[in-house]
This record gives sequence, C-alpha cells and structure tokens, in this order.
Amino acid sequence: MEKLIDFIERKEIVIVSHRGNSAEFIENTIPAFKSAIELNTDMIELDVNITNDKKLVCFHNTSIGDTPISSIN
Repeated sequence: MEKLIDFIERKEIVIVSHRGNSAEFIENTIPAFKSAIELNTDMIELDVNITNDKKLVCFHNTSIGDTPISSIN
C-alpha cells in the first residue's frame, strides 16, 4: 500500500468519500464503506468516538438521538 504522504505529494485530485457512500447507505457503516471502495474512491473519511465504557465506535454524532431517521435505509 502506498504511503499517504507520497500519494498527496503527487498533487493529483483525491476523491474522498464522506463517511463512506453516505448518499446511498447509512453513514459510517460497513455497507457505506464497501460501496465507497466499489466506487473507487481514494480515501474514506470516518468518525471515531469513545463510549462511556471506553469502547471505540465509528459514529459521527455524540448521541444516537442526533441521527436523522431519514438516513436509515
């Protein structure tokens, strides 16, 4: 795998999927990430938070209540 710094220094256009393919899948989920990979994006931006019991989760908001129900397919 190529080093990120080498990739950026080539100064090409970089396509980054925001939380995976969040246009078609629930953001920050495995299906969203897999779809972004299938679409040949160069990078995936994702969010990592820590729960009260010290577990890492891939989730953007600070509360599940902040997630719009319309984003759930």
